[in-house]
This record gives sequence, C-alpha cells and structure tokens, in this order.
Amino acid sequence: MKLIKDIYRALRLFSLSIAFVSTACGIVIAYKFGHLFKDGVIDLISSIAVIFTLKAGLLIQAGVNLVNDYFEGKTDKLIDDDKKYPFLGVERTKTEIIIFLVGMACFGVAALIGLLLVVYFKNITLLIIGTIGLIGGYAYTGYPFNYKNKGLGALFSFILMGPLMVVGSYCVFGNTRLMDVVLISLPFSFLIPALLISNEIRDYEKDVENGIKTFSVRFGLKNGKRAYLILVILSYASIIILTLFKSLPSSSLLTFLTVFKAYKTYKLQYTNKRAFVPNTAYLHLMFGIIYLISLL
Repeated sequence: MKLIKDIYRALRLFSLSIAFVSTACGIVIAYKFGHLFKDGVIDLISSIAVIFTLKAGLLIQAGVNLVNDYFEGKTDKLIDDDKKYPFLGVERTKTEIIIFLVGMACFGVAALIGLLLVVYFKNITLLIIGTIGLIGGYAYTGYPFNYKNKGLGALFSFILMGPLMVVGSYCVFGNTRLMDVVLISLPFSFLIPALLISNEIRDYEKDVENGIKTFSVRFGLKNGKRAYLILVILSYASIIILTLFKSLPSSSLLTFLTVFKAYKTYKLQYTNKRAFVPNTAYLHLMFGIIYLISLL
C-alpha cells in the first residue's frame, strides 16, 4: 500500500490536466475542421482513435511526472528505510527504482499506441511529432539532458505540452492547416509554463539548497514571478487578438469568466504557496475546458 501511495503521489494527478486539455484540443480542432466523424456519423475507428489519442497523451504526462520524481529524488527523501540498490550507476531505494520503471513503462505504452496510430493512418508527421514528444518528455529531467536544470523547463513545457501535443493529436485525424492549429493552441498553452513556474516559486528555497537550477533560480525569484504574471496575461490577450483576427469564434471570450480565479491564484504566491501550484493547475483546467467548449 505504501508503494502504491508513493507512485500515486509521484504521478501528481492534478497536473495530468495539461495533457488532457492539449490532447483534447487537437481532437476538437480535427472535429471542427471536418476530419473527425465526417458527415456527423460517429464511426467505430474514429472513436477508438480518439480514446487511444487521449490515453497516449495522458501516459506521456504520467511518464514525465514519474521520471522527474526519480531524477530529482523527491520520493527518496520521504523514505525512512535507508537501504539502497545500485541502479543506472547510482544508489537508489527500491521505491525510487520502481517509480522510474513505471514511468518508462508509461512512455513505452504511449509509444506503442502512437505506432499503432501511425501504421493505421500511414502518417509520418505523427511519427515525427510523437518521437520528439517522447524524447522531450524524458529529457525534462532525465540524464544526460535535464533541460529543467538548465533553466529551460518553462520554454520546453510550453512547446512540447502545448502546440506540439495539440498538433500531434490533431494529426491523427488530419494533416492540413497546421499553422491554424498552432495558433488555436496558444491561449491555454501559455498557462502550461505558468504552472511549471508556480512550482518553481513554491520550491525556490529547496531548489537553491539542492542545486536545481530552474528558470526562477537562474534568473531570480522576482523574474520568476514576473514571468508567471506575463504568461497568464498572454493567455487572455491571445484570446482577444485571435478573436479579432477571426482565428477564434467570439464564444472563446467566455474564457474571461476565469479572470477572477486567475487573480486570486496569482495572489496565493504571497499568501499560501502550498495552494499556489494546485490552484494554477485548476485555473489551467477551467480555462481549458471553457475554451474547448467554445470551439465546438
């Protein structure tokens, strides 16, 4: 039971909303562009492809979380039993090793699903995007890459879990108007690095102590807070701009119903850092769901 609890904690289920919203957005755009359920007919193959696409996205996010937990030794610090075993050139507890293996299994299953979709739909673009996504997900904290420790976590989380994941899920069903897909993915994608930076702000002191050189550590806590605010503002500003240029329907302005939530969440970094991260995740989910509904 303790092992299950440790894996559950390492999964950080609240953050899986990132993959869900991004993957679902690609599917919704495919439907909007007429690539999914053509002529309004819900066919079996398309339904299975939708389910597989969502599962692959969630598995990649789960793999990122678990592998990140392993390489940063987060669970290891909570374990009373000091017994460790040699693994990948270092000494790690049994729980840490299992968490890593489960994370790699998530990547493996996601890759298998991706290959099945590539073979069935004969889509080389999907293969390229899926490969980049898997490598990028592992490299977030995985050695020898660990781009999070180079201060690039926010940038790559925006690219990989935002536009790239949206385009990837879209490409399961269609291969045209990719620039339009990227533009539509931008508003909620800005909240993805904001979530990452909220985590950096909360863990700033620990990261400094442990030598984890995140964006906020490398460039300063004040700049981290500024970046968070800018990213949140960009989410709403991009809605206005894309609506004015007719890239989004006017119904997408309904996302401004979350502005008060965004303001309250921003203030939490000064009043309740523990609640700051999950509330940013909830903001992303609320914004994302309203946004997806507005696209239909």
